[in-house]
Amino acid sequence: MPNSKFSKEFKNEVLLAYEKRECTIKEFCSNFQITEYSLKEWIKQFEKYGSEGLQQSTTWKTYSKELKEAAVKDFLSGKYSPYEIVSKYEISSRTVLQGWVNKYNRYRE
Repeated sequence: MPNSKFSKEFKNEVLLAYEKRECTIKEFCSNFQITEYSLKEWIKQFEKYGSEGLQQSTTWKTYSKELKEAAVKDFLSGKYSPYEIVSKYEISSRTVLQGWVNKYNRYRE
């Protein structure tokens, strides 16, 4: 099951502060001790699902074999960034995508 050290309330607080920030993204993230990637993910989730998108998932999302293959092929083609692939296929995270790529590469060897 996915695990997060940041609560929905903390994420909401960060996003509210982000709208009013007067510093660079790097400085902002440093102040809240979060990564830029996390901030971008929270923004995307909030824009797509509202405040409920910030709630930690309590279930695993399942993906079809065809979707996994298509996502890995897009990744290996180099035509898309991992961010674009995750968004295109509505994959829960880059880590999930990277796991599929690693597994694919292990079987190719």
